[in-house]
Amino acid sequence: MTAAGGAARQPHVLVVDDEPAVRDLLVPLLEEEGFAVDTADRGDAALRALGAGLYDLVLLDVRLPGPDGISVLAGGRALQADAQFILMTGHASVDAAVEAMRLGAFDYVRKPFHVDELLATCERALGERALR
Repeated sequence: MTAAGGAARQPHVLVVDDEPAVRDLLVPLLEEEGFAVDTADRGDAALRALGAGLYDLVLLDVRLPGPDGISVLAGGRALQADAQFILMTGHASVDAAVEAMRLGAFDYVRKPFHVDELLATCERALGERALR
């Protein structure tokens, strides 16, 4: 991605997961890949972050304290129309996946995920965002 003047800009990612182990895995991994990363551990904290800053990508757990991931997705899309949302869950259900896609999620991945596959999904999401 390039910012005004042609300089490359770090993609800004929000990782939303109530499990510290998931955040502790994703933050250094994404930073190593060149992303600027913020985190939230609850749905309400995620919505505050989405209202305060601009994000290119949101990695969002479905099950969260406070508003759940589906609710954060619905509210977050209104706050961040250009951001790509990838939902993550260890409790996959067809109904939740269908609802996530209906609300505009880019993808829906199951935990435990393979890091390489998640990174590839992030790159595809950012590529699609750049085309818009």
